[in-house]
Amino acid sequence: MRPLNYLTVLFFLIITSGTTTAQCHIEILNNDPLEICPGDSVHLIAQGECAGMGNVAWSHGVSSLDGGWVSPSSTTTYTVYILDTTGESAHDDILIKVLPAPDVNITGNDTMSYFGGYTILDAGSGFESYLWSTGAATQTLFIDSALVHLGLNTFSVTVANNYGCTNSDVFDVYAENTTSAGQEKTPLNIKLYPNPAKDELFIDMNNNLKNPVVEIYSSSGQCLFSKAFTAPVFPGKIDLSYLKAGVYIIKINNDSTVATRKLIIK
Repeated sequence: MRPLNYLTVLFFLIITSGTTTAQCHIEILNNDPLEICPGDSVHLIAQGECAGMGNVAWSHGVSSLDGGWVSPSSTTTYTVYILDTTGESAHDDILIKVLPAPDVNITGNDTMSYFGGYTILDAGSGFESYLWSTGAATQTLFIDSALVHLGLNTFSVTVANNYGCTNSDVFDVYAENTTSAGQEKTPLNIKLYPNPAKDELFIDMNNNLKNPVVEIYSSSGQCLFSKAFTAPVFPGKIDLSYLKAGVYIIKINNDSTVATRKLIIK
């Protein structure tokens, strides 16, 4: 909830009845107008009095200066009245604007092999911040067997827009007890360093691999680099200076086996 600032504006209405003059005033202490995000609540507070007996009534049905908590689903004007024995004597209004929430929808493959498989979830572009259930704070989330167990796995993301309003979405990924054609049944002895990387990357591979082909893919699936390495000339060095900061996928193709690893460039 946004912090509430108080602004005092006094309204006076002089009512004359015979020889008696009754002065009433009422004021809402919350800032006006007030902006909130969907789902937020506001505690309405007013102060006021009449020279004679005064009764308080809010437009949402509350009959005390403490207007209670309200949570409008759309932009709404709330009014408070103070009444003397002659009827309405004074009132004040507050406009509560409900800001738009971000519209987030996770996309990606919902099925992967537990053995060597992976998938990439994408929360969409254009948000001010991202926070996945794994703790990642990026637009996309790379998921491999380190983040799942066999069966159904649920991931969620919370995004914020430029108003500071948030919204969330969830996505289920099913990890199958299968090995897709070409995926590594037994993890290959492959090391990437440094990771996260900046300008260059070294790949240290088991010298028993026969002429592996190393490929780098963007999170959208575009192949950005491909090179065949000849054993036993390891480790292999790759220039990354032309790549932007982000999350990438490295594929090492060795005969009929394909190993995948996540690469972070900062």
